[in-house]
Amino acid sequence: MRTGIKIFIIFLICYTGAASAQDTLSIMYYNILNYSPSNTANKNNLKGIVNYIHPDVFAVNEISNDTSAKHILQYVLNIDSSHHYKKAAYTDGPDTDNMLFYNSDKLSLALQDTVQTDLRIIDEYLLYYNNSAYISQHDTAFLDFYIAHLKASQGYEQDRLGEIQKLENHWNEKPGRKNIFIGGDMNFYTATEPGLVKLLDTGAYQMNDPLDSIADWHDSLTYAHLHTQSTRLRQFGGGASGGLDDRFDFIFVSNDVMQGNNQVRYIPGTYKAFGNDGHHLNDSLTALPLDPEIPDSVTYELYNMSDHLPVIMKVYLNFDASLPRVETASNNEPFVVFPNPSTGEFNLLLKNYNDEAEVVIYSLMGQEEQQCRIVPVSNGISSIQIKNLESGVYFANIKINNKYYSKKIVVIR
Repeated sequence: MRTGIKIFIIFLICYTGAASAQDTLSIMYYNILNYSPSNTANKNNLKGIVNYIHPDVFAVNEISNDTSAKHILQYVLNIDSSHHYKKAAYTDGPDTDNMLFYNSDKLSLALQDTVQTDLRIIDEYLLYYNNSAYISQHDTAFLDFYIAHLKASQGYEQDRLGEIQKLENHWNEKPGRKNIFIGGDMNFYTATEPGLVKLLDTGAYQMNDPLDSIADWHDSLTYAHLHTQSTRLRQFGGGASGGLDDRFDFIFVSNDVMQGNNQVRYIPGTYKAFGNDGHHLNDSLTALPLDPEIPDSVTYELYNMSDHLPVIMKVYLNFDASLPRVETASNNEPFVVFPNPSTGEFNLLLKNYNDEAEVVIYSLMGQEEQQCRIVPVSNGISSIQIKNLESGVYFANIKINNKYYSKKIVVIR
């Protein structure tokens, strides 16, 4: 498809002010035990938990359908005008499903994808920080969230390895990912389980346990504070029983999150199995004395809500606003795209090149979205109008002197 291109002159203004922007994001992964809108107690329990934690990113396992997801959005998260949560699109898999909710005051959803495994879908959600003051001057921070619910029970270690292998294959096909979070009810029992070893030590992206506590957690007093299942000594309302004795729920992060290389950094001391004080090994969460760090009402809400505890952590976002608005082209890239993100009009600065160039816009799934040819004016700058595309992340492939270059661009409507 050929589209018209508007060429115009742009006067570049240097940005010399020195400033910075910071923010903190609270992240929560939780198996909500087949949440049912018809269970009023369920709604109230979950509302009490999330209103205490206030997650900016709320990732859940065991959601039954989109009706349940919409019920959580309306009656648990957006309970008054001060809350502005949104949810991702629902993906109906072959078993229980996942869902992501996010605080739209801070974050926007750029895209979502799925990783097909032999049991359940692993869902991917790419979020970006949507602070308009920062976006107007610079690129933004992306956070790549994956939600997994791996095969349960001992004896199925190879099944869990197979699911992780499918995830690794997905990553191998999509290089350049940043700030990766993979979590959920992952059902790992020991440090030597092959799926866990593969996730932590091999593949395109090395994952990390923010607590650096990879061990044989099952029935261990040493690691009792990390256990997430079961909150109940006796079974009721579905789920497992037997008390807290397993660390099944996790949040793993990529190296850049641990080191803060890409504007997002884990805040030490914030990762925890929420509601576990380490004194309830093989016992019910409600066995006295209760966890003194949280209100008693929240402890009972956790107990009644699910047989799992949520895992939570916080990350720090740090941006240096003293950077120039227009990025500098590297020696291997004879062009600059700015502003990026944009509402749909991008400027292309061609370095030492005044002939015709070809630009093709692709989605992250590899689908061609738009094609055009441009001829830069004397200062080497031309304009690309991105039409009829939703907000999201795309790749601009640019052909210059019979060589191809690629640049990630973000459209924000």
